[in-house]
Formats: sequence, structure tokens, C-alpha cells
Amino acid sequence: MRLNWFLFGLLLVSVVIAGCTIKSQVRSMCDKFPTEERVSCYIRAAQEKQEISVCTLLELSQGREDCYHIVAIAKRDISVCNMIKQIPLKDSCYFDIARLRLNISLCSMVSNSTRAEGFIPTGTIKDYCYFSIAGIKKDVSVCDNIQDQTIKDRCYLENTRGRTLPLCEKLLTQTIRDDCYGSVAVAGNDSSICTKIQNQTTKDYCSYRVAVALDNLSMCEQISPKSEPKDLCYSYIAQQRLMDASLCDKVQNQELRDECYDSIASVTRNETLCIKILNQYRKDNCRTYASCTHEGC
Repeated sequence: MRLNWFLFGLLLVSVVIAGCTIKSQVRSMCDKFPTEERVSCYIRAAQEKQEISVCTLLELSQGREDCYHIVAIAKRDISVCNMIKQIPLKDSCYFDIARLRLNISLCSMVSNSTRAEGFIPTGTIKDYCYFSIAGIKKDVSVCDNIQDQTIKDRCYLENTRGRTLPLCEKLLTQTIRDDCYGSVAVAGNDSSICTKIQNQTTKDYCSYRVAVALDNLSMCEQISPKSEPKDLCYSYIAQQRLMDASLCDKVQNQELRDECYDSIASVTRNETLCIKILNQYRKDNCRTYASCTHEGC
């Protein structure tokens, strides 16, 4: 037993000596620089050597705890994070180690108060810890740990293979649920699913995309009047499918309507359609192409 303690003592002494030696080497290397460059030198040396004792060469005001954070990441060592006193920085440290180790249990060590920066929608670091690991592992079950409903719904949506109606109905955030319904409707060319969408603009764009995929003119009629999706629907089917200029008459937006007449006139060489164009430049250009009879027009 005494031998064990003696060996432990020797090991401890050797660790302390090694730490002192590293600190001495770093000090002699970095102290020749001006203050700002010296701080960077200490932090860089601590990171490269993965030695937290180097961080103690820095005052708190000089970034000692930032140094601990950097060394913790380099070592992937959560215990180093525990040396940090500033809660937001400590939470960021836990977050980074949890992601590196893909360990969701480490996310639980993050406080509930620290907000994540640079994420949309805004939320806590703890929620985005789970969100990030779910994304990396493609494990939707990790999303269940998230508290904020919007972030949780995004997590479900982004990490579920294939969007389905049951998935959409599981989502509680309206905008995300609407987008989900839209994706399912367009993927299956099923306009009935568009009717489940609450936001009218999103619903109209859903109907428009299904209508043009199916070349279904009657579906254009179901879209809200005087809306961009309705105009796009008429314009697309008029130009790309039917070459029917009468559908251009239904387009409310002047620019889209002019484009519709111009496109059909150029393809069908029907110069009379150019008269209906209001924009003078486009009208003149339309007449040039519509009246052209030689090859290469």
C-alpha cells in the first residue's frame, strides 16, 4: 500500500514538473512579443500542447477562460469546461464537446438560460446542442429532448427521411407544418393536400406547383384571385403547354402578361399578339421576332 502511494506521489511530482517545464518554455517563447501578440501566443501554445497549465499564465481579463475553452475542444475533455466560471462560455464549451463527441448526455449539462448566437430561429444553446447532434447523427429521436417547439419541429422535419402526412401532422409550428404539407403535395402531385395549408399564399403556391406539374388548367382557377401564383399558373400553362394566348388575358400582372404574349407571338410568329403588349420596348422586340421569316430568327 505504501508503495502504491509512493508511486502515485512520484507520478504527481512528474506531472507538476512537466507542467512547470512547459509553462517555462512557453513563457520564454511568448514573452518577447507585445501584449496582444503574447496572449495569442499563449493560447496557441496551450491548444497545440493541450496543456491547461499554460492558460494560467493569462489573467482572467486577458482571456484565461477562452484559453480553457480552446484547450477543452482540443482535448475533447469536458472536465476542462468545468474550470470556466462564466456561464455562457461554459455552456458553449459543453456544447462544442457534446457535438465533437456526439454525446447527447453532455447537452444536459448546458444551462437553460444561455441563448445561442447565429441560429435561426433563436433559441437556447441546450436546444441547439440536441438539434446539432440530431442532424449529424440523422437520429430524429434526439429531437424529442428539445424544449422550444419551433426548433423541435425543424429538427423533426430536417432529420426524417422522406416527408409524409403523418410527419406533417406531428408538427405544431404552423409555418413549418405548411411547408411540410406543400412538399408532400408537390412530391405526390396531390392538390388535396394543399388544402390543409393554413397560410393562403403558401397554399396558392402549392396549388400552382401541382397545377403546372399536371398541366391542369382547372387548378389555376382554384388559386386566389389577383395573386402572383394564379398569374404564374395561367402564364406557364399558356406558354409552355397550350400556346393559348387567351390565357394570357387572365394574367393580372402587366409584366407577366406582356411576357406571356411575347413568348407565344415569337413561337407562333403571330405578330398581332404583340399589339396587346403594353411595354413599348418589349412590343417592338416582339414585332421584330414575330415578323421574322428567315432562318436564324
